[in-house]
Amino acid sequence: MPLSPNQVELIKQLELATLVGGRYEKLRCVNASGTARRGVLSLVFQGYDRVNDCLVAMKFMDPDRLSDAYRIAAFEREPEILELVEGRKRCLQIADNLQHYDWEVTLPGAASPLKFRCAYFVTEWIEEDIDDYFFQQDTIDPAEKLRIFRDLVLSIEAIHSANICHRDLKIDNVRLKVVENEQIVVTIDFGTAAHHDTPSLSSAYARPVGASAFAPPEAFVGFSGDRKLGHLADSYALGALLFDLFNTREFRFVRGSETPFNSLLAAVGSSMAASASRDDSLKIWRNHVRQFRAQSNPPQIDGAGNSIPPSIKSLVNRVYLQLANFDFNRRTSNFSAVRNVIDSALRALANTKKQAEELKRKRRMRKQRQDKALLKQQKLDHYLTNRLGHDA
Repeated sequence: MPLSPNQVELIKQLELATLVGGRYEKLRCVNASGTARRGVLSLVFQGYDRVNDCLVAMKFMDPDRLSDAYRIAAFEREPEILELVEGRKRCLQIADNLQHYDWEVTLPGAASPLKFRCAYFVTEWIEEDIDDYFFQQDTIDPAEKLRIFRDLVLSIEAIHSANICHRDLKIDNVRLKVVENEQIVVTIDFGTAAHHDTPSLSSAYARPVGASAFAPPEAFVGFSGDRKLGHLADSYALGALLFDLFNTREFRFVRGSETPFNSLLAAVGSSMAASASRDDSLKIWRNHVRQFRAQSNPPQIDGAGNSIPPSIKSLVNRVYLQLANFDFNRRTSNFSAVRNVIDSALRALANTKKQAEELKRKRRMRKQRQDKALLKQQKLDHYLTNRLGHDA
């Protein structure tokens, strides 16, 4: 996404600032490079906190959205949600609540600069991402990938335990940090997260609230803001991430090209347009998914090019199908059960490795016995040859 003049100017001003908020310095924008940026609602900076002597992440409201009431409400909700998970080690920790930066814009010929109040808040800085687990698959042990996935499930469980759904789970929003000598997964960016008890910011949602790549089917047909289904959106995203852990072909592309996903959405969406209530929408959904259940399976996780070890394919496939089910009514949110299956897969891999090592050991011992027998025979042959020659 290209940077706008306002975004360029705000980045420049913040990066040149000596001190922001009386304590933050050395700001550097981390979600913009050159003329492009990542992210929809904000500009993210790394900064140094003089008070706590540490690096922090500073999230500023997009300067192009300062008159957008919906975007402002969504941005201001994020630090409130982060406060609800404060102290949970597998959740992103807030460092400074909502603040405002006086952004100055100088117009040609104006006697004085215009001032805008740009909201921001601060969280802990977590450096290490998990990109290599997805993009360098050949170098990562399958068991290590499963352990990362298991820890990601724990992170989402921690969020759900606070009655919060993330709704934008993707590779970019997962980090690794060390707590008490233990490496754990932490999910970041709560810009589209919502608490179960808070009202929706909009009365209608035609599209997913987060990135569409890992968004569930129901998010495309009006259920994106439904608080009762938000946790199931996170389940679906976990299934998509599991697919990408063991496939070089990305879930979002395979879903669109090798399954009737888009056609099914069009069919449901056209009927949903006439819905007058949530109950009507749920009824329409049930009727449609019942008709095309056999055609609504997600992309095969063990299809062409997958890297799932044969010994755990059935277990990984079981978890995947439970998480990435097209129908949210049949999708699991029982993450304890998911972790149990992953644990079984890890044990199977350990047993397979142990068996392979035992087989290697036996082969090595057999080779040693054969070499010893051969050497003994060679010595005997040498003795007999010399003896026979002497006797002659």
